[in-house]
This record gives sequence, structure tokens and C-alpha cells, in this order.
Amino acid sequence: MENLCDGPLAGLFDGPTTTPLDLDAPAVAVDLRSLLSAEDSVVAAGLLATWAYSYAAVDTARAFGHASRPLILPLDELWRALRAGPGMVDALDAITRLNRSKGEVSMMVTHSLRDLEALPTEEDRAKAAGLMERCDTLILAAMPHSELQLVSRQRPLTDGERGLVAAWSSPATAGADGTSIHPGRGKYLVKLGQRVGVPVQLQLTPIELELYDTDAAIRSHARPVGG
Repeated sequence: MENLCDGPLAGLFDGPTTTPLDLDAPAVAVDLRSLLSAEDSVVAAGLLATWAYSYAAVDTARAFGHASRPLILPLDELWRALRAGPGMVDALDAITRLNRSKGEVSMMVTHSLRDLEALPTEEDRAKAAGLMERCDTLILAAMPHSELQLVSRQRPLTDGERGLVAAWSSPATAGADGTSIHPGRGKYLVKLGQRVGVPVQLQLTPIELELYDTDAAIRSHARPVGG
């Protein structure tokens, strides 16, 4: 209660939800960028509140005969929620066990499996390892060999698969001028079960390129080299 009233969570949950989810929309995104500079507990609270509200809205709609179509529910920045404290992994553990019967596909997005190893208790670390074991589909973006070794412990990868994904993580230049393109941008290895991974490349539309341009800040501060 002190955290909610006078601590780091003050002002975060003090008012009603102003914009309900539109479950008839083809896609809904909740933007939490205003929280990203706050401490981990604040970001984790925002993520968990968003997930809880979203799941409750979907479950309520289904109970009244609406939202009958299958849903894909991406859970981004998973590492920040998991680090909030002991027991936080239990909520995600429940999601992965129940989503199939509800016609829901959960996508858990994190940067590294070391994020799971950093959890506070051995019980949480064991449950987090089970999250990946129950993921039938694995999507790998550019990562170094050291990270791929961790992945291979739970999902065996061939030498060719490891070499391909590792090659995407090694840019030829520093890219400080904001003009060079990282060799791994938009490239992923999709692995279904124990099948051989399929490399794919994401192609963004012009509108998507504008909306998701993460290099704008670098280009605006880039200085020409030389005269």
C-alpha cells in the first residue's frame, strides 16, 4: 500500500481506465514507453496490469459469446516482469498451460535466456525453464554463439543453424552514422518442434518503416566525417 500511495507506484493506478480494449480491431497495442525510464518494479507493475486487464477483457468477452476467434497475445519485455520479485513467474506459467484450451497463442519475447537464470529463487528459475520447454515454436533473431549454446541446451540446434544466426549478429561496420543496416535486421530462424529451422526475413511496408524507425535518433545526431 505504501508503494501505491507514496512509493514508486504512486500515480500509476490512481484512476479508472480511460480507453477500453477494442476486441473487434485486427490488432491492439498498449504503449508503455512513458514507463521505460522508471525502475524495474514500476515497469513490471505496468506490464502485469496491462496483461491482467487484457486477459480479463478477453475472458469476459468470451463468457458473453464474443471474441470467439483465436487470439495471438504477445508478451514483450518479459524479462522485466519476471524480475519484479519471487512468484511472478507463476502467472506466466499458468498462461502457458491454459492458453491452448482457450484458443490463444502466447508469444513471450525476451533478450536472453540469461534473463531467466537471474530470477531470485531456484523455484522460479525452474518454472521459467519450463516456459521455453512448452514453447513448440521458437523464433531466433541475431545472437552470439554464447547465447546460442544456452538455447541449444533446451532446444538442440544444428551447427548450420547456430552458424547462420550467429552470422546475423556481426555487423561489418559500427553504424555510428545511422546509414548502415545491421546484417541481422528483420532476419529470423523459425524452428517448429524438432524440425530443421527455416530462415525468414521480415519486409516492412513504408508505413511500418516510418512507425518503427529506431534509428532516427542516431541519424539526427550523426556528423559527416571529414570536410
